[in-house]
Amino acid sequence: MTRRVRHVTRCRRNQFLLIIDDDDMETLATFPTELVTTIFVEGARMSTHLACTLCLVARWTRALAMPYLYSTIALETRQQKTKLYETLSKGVLPVEGRGDFNPQEQIQNLWIESVSSHTVDLFKRSINLIRLAVPILSLMWIVHNSTPTVLFPPMLSKNSITCRGDLDVLILDDMIDLSGYAGSDPVARSPLFQKVKYLRLSTSLKPDQPITLEPFCKLSHFAMPCRLTDISPLTDSFKEILDKPTITAFVLMIYSDETSQEERSAILEAFEKISMDYSVLQVLESDRGRLRQDWEIEARGGESIWKKAEEYTSAIKRQG
Repeated sequence: MTRRVRHVTRCRRNQFLLIIDDDDMETLATFPTELVTTIFVEGARMSTHLACTLCLVARWTRALAMPYLYSTIALETRQQKTKLYETLSKGVLPVEGRGDFNPQEQIQNLWIESVSSHTVDLFKRSINLIRLAVPILSLMWIVHNSTPTVLFPPMLSKNSITCRGDLDVLILDDMIDLSGYAGSDPVARSPLFQKVKYLRLSTSLKPDQPITLEPFCKLSHFAMPCRLTDISPLTDSFKEILDKPTITAFVLMIYSDETSQEERSAILEAFEKISMDYSVLQVLESDRGRLRQDWEIEARGGESIWKKAEEYTSAIKRQG
């Protein structure tokens, strides 16, 4: 009996189903090389599982898939963080068909759920990082280890951060008060604050919880879950965010799986009134349970929440 190995992957953005088995590999050999390459590259970009599979199929598919295997990484446990750290610590890896391959250069999107000191090491080695999703304590680890001090040089040098592009940061748990950084000399702050242009909170602020975004001197886009009590009446924390000069988009997230229909309607009604005075205010509905899934889709080339919020807000205003 002939052994048939099958791999199935669904690529959500373009809505296609890719099925590969042993016989299919022979059939694919008759296709134009450019077409096969395009299919595999798109599949590897949209699915880490498929990228792993292609790395095991043949030398040429491994050479093709390796960059996409490392471009978007989601780590749930400390053990996974340790494994990635050990891999990145090896530096350049030999990959037949590609020559020397440096995984550190490929990481663009990093989701880390657990809190440990390895977060700083992974951040340091991910030199082309674009998106970072971490608990607030992990972000503070990076801040503290890149803050200049009189006695000791920081673990993360200023140049190791300033040489990077803009960062899109998602906080995976409750936000903390950053007012302690607001009054300090900007020169004495971590340069990380200058790199965060996009910032998202995954949880709502606690009642009367203060928040200051002043340390994020280049922050242009901010998003957070919204409750009716946050905007009706408008809280001081929300006013402070709306009045920040650098903010061009403040997105109110409505979690459909955590918000009743009655509260949703009340939030949208309050939003329409407030947005008449604050043009930067936008709104977007999503599911809290899909947070990681939506983040990964965006990281792999899907539409960003900022674009979604812009389109959704325009639709809401047209209906009103």
